Amino acid sequence: MSHDGSSTSDSVAAPGPGAAAGGDAHLAVILGAALALAGYLLPWFRKQDGYLWSYSGWQYADLSGGGGWTLGAIALLGAAFLAAFWTGRSKTAAVACLVCGVAGGFWASAVVAASFGTLGERSSLNDLTELPFGPGLPALALGLGLLVAMAGYQLVRHLINESAAR
Repeated sequence: MSHDGSSTSDSVAAPGPGAAAGGDAHLAVILGAALALAGYLLPWFRKQDGYLWSYSGWQYADLSGGGGWTLGAIALLGAAFLAAFWTGRSKTAAVACLVCGVAGGFWASAVVAASFGTLGERSSLNDLTELPFGPGLPALALGLGLLVAMAGYQLVRHLINESAAR
């Protein structure tokens, strides 16, 4: 609108819903995916004494020993990390990142549960404080939460922008 109330032909359209936030949101997706992948891998590179926790190190990744199934979590979380770089530009990347992040989280949970299963019976929950969690499990949890929340946000942002463009 010009100062006299009439419209002008050179007016600029307002950005679509969430356009300003979309640029920085993909950085949060990348951070979440990186934290999740690092959180899953950190225990693999730690020297352990007496515990089979930490995914039993490379023993779980040994294909000849039947442990190769644990590598699925690395593949899924790695795919989520790679897709995270394009979530701000592509709805397909946002969907791929979200799907791989959720699937990688379930797969990683199965590996963690299998690791806990090798520890034997505990008499109380206080015994859990003796387990060597280290920074891996909290980083995995925080990363998965951030990854899923922000990839979901990016997907919704793409859907809203698509709907507004129609």
